[in-house]
Amino acid sequence: RNQHNCYDTARVDPVRSLLVPKAFLSIDEVSGCIPLDVQIENLCYDLDQPSYLLYFADTVLHTNPDSIYTFYDPGFYSVKLIVQNINACSDTIFYPHAIQVFDIYPPSVSEIIRVSVENSDSVRLEWTQNYDPQFAHYAIYRRINQSGAFELIHTIEDSHTLVFSDTSVNVLDSVYCYKVNVVDVCGRSTVVDSLTEHCTVNVETVTNPDNSIDVSWTPYIGRQAGQYVILRREESTGITEDIAVVPGDSLHFKDQTVVCPVKYVYSIKAIELDGLMHLESDSDEDIANPIENPFLNQFVNVGRSTVINNAFIITEWSAPDTLNESTVGYAIFRALEGESFDWVANIPAAQTFYIDSLVDVNREKYYYQVYALNHCGMESGAGVLGDNIVLTVEQKSDLFNKLLWTPYTSWGENGVGFYNVEMQLPDGTWVVIKSLPGQVTEFLHEGF
Repeated sequence: RNQHNCYDTARVDPVRSLLVPKAFLSIDEVSGCIPLDVQIENLCYDLDQPSYLLYFADTVLHTNPDSIYTFYDPGFYSVKLIVQNINACSDTIFYPHAIQVFDIYPPSVSEIIRVSVENSDSVRLEWTQNYDPQFAHYAIYRRINQSGAFELIHTIEDSHTLVFSDTSVNVLDSVYCYKVNVVDVCGRSTVVDSLTEHCTVNVETVTNPDNSIDVSWTPYIGRQAGQYVILRREESTGITEDIAVVPGDSLHFKDQTVVCPVKYVYSIKAIELDGLMHLESDSDEDIANPIENPFLNQFVNVGRSTVINNAFIITEWSAPDTLNESTVGYAIFRALEGESFDWVANIPAAQTFYIDSLVDVNREKYYYQVYALNHCGMESGAGVLGDNIVLTVEQKSDLFNKLLWTPYTSWGENGVGFYNVEMQLPDGTWVVIKSLPGQVTEFLHEGF
């Protein structure tokens, strides 16, 4: 109405508000093994006599989202729900790859790279990593001496752990064989019998009467060894040396190079497994019984011990006939008449004489024993002794002197053929005045 009292009337129809639904679901299991039961709970709201279309992987499967659904085929399933009210208002929710049903196949095999003895109570296993998306754990199986069934001894849930040390072993007595299986989250795995076993190498030794040592070993199983290296360690010094390399089809070696009668520890290294230069496996160790001491039959015989210049004694000998190549020197021992031997000197191997200046040749009789020294630290057997002759003179009258001397025994019983009695003339020269049988040790001399 205006100031002129004019007016008009308008009529507006009422506005009607329609209820719009909101789609929402709850999925309790999103992954699992065949058959997989998945419970879906309808959590839609703002509803007015709704209807539903539930899609799994773009296929309408149900009109009731509130239910338990069972999946029998492997794969990823996306979930889509369309809810529509009676007034035709609707809403859609989409869950991409919401459900994963695992396949029915066991995971791929992780191959053992090698097994190797670490020490007498430990074996080390190495294998390749498994990348199966349903990985659950590695299963380590073992059997002893290639007999009986494989038994599960350990599981490892970290797929990046590729090493295991089995410390419940005694490799000195047995061969240990291993298999590594892979188990997925559904418990599926390869049949254990079809897996490749890898076995440790076990070495044994036998000491023979001829002082050779037979070394034998079991083959590495699981890969073909290109060669075997035979190692020998002297137990007392810890010095290890490679004494031989044999082809991969050889399982025996005769060691004929042992000289020292000490304990040697033998082991085997399998190398070039399946032709791979870096791939090798160590065996256990075996201690061989020491050989008979060959140096007990080695003797150094003194050729002579004689006085020089009435002041010194020189002792001479020959190098031993047995194992002379092992001689590194000589040990000289000396004894007075009726007493025990004492060490007096060590002489280089190239020298076969010794001059003893710490003696009283006019009063004492000395005995000399020479032993060969060798790189084994062993002494030779006791050979022929050397001894000096001690001469004494008794004046019986103005015309007679009685000469007495100790017998020379180094050449054994009746070893001396004769003794020459010499006298020094006023001009300094020596002349033989008498030859006497070897068993005679005195002489009565008529003086000038």
